[in-house]
Amino acid sequence: MSRRPQHSQPQSQILLHERRADHRGGLEVRPSTLRGNAGRGLFSARALPRNAAIGCWTGSVVPISDYVDDGFGIEVRYPERSVDTAVVVTPMDAESATVDFAKHPLAAANEPLEGTVANMYVRIEEYDATLFRAQLPPACDASALCLVVGFYAAEDISAGSELFWNY
Repeated sequence: MSRRPQHSQPQSQILLHERRADHRGGLEVRPSTLRGNAGRGLFSARALPRNAAIGCWTGSVVPISDYVDDGFGIEVRYPERSVDTAVVVTPMDAESATVDFAKHPLAAANEPLEGTVANMYVRIEEYDATLFRAQLPPACDASALCLVVGFYAAEDISAGSELFWNY
């Protein structure tokens, strides 16, 4: 019997930009090139120069205390603010216990093989909440912390390459 993760709604003013994870286009989810049982992989259909934006990690924002490990969550800590920003962002749907890779393509990215390096890196970025005024819940004010977990090319990436990052 599989155990479905149970996530409660976060009671914080931490927001993550949850539009499209594939904001630049050109990401493809298909079988990984890694040996063994790697399953899906994430590929870039276009050539990307070093430091090019690839996409944003998307999913549900869950307080760490409520998170049940589903194998996909990314812990986000942002100590530059005085508010508690320790949350997990997971693309796993709590009801179906599945990931919609069309909606959350970055969840298909794997770690590189031992002895090789990742071709993506992650950067957490803060944005002015007033830029997202229409998307803020009524309880949030302009002092809300808006974060984006962005993925970028760590090197020049050829079209058709599988994308890897160190989780």
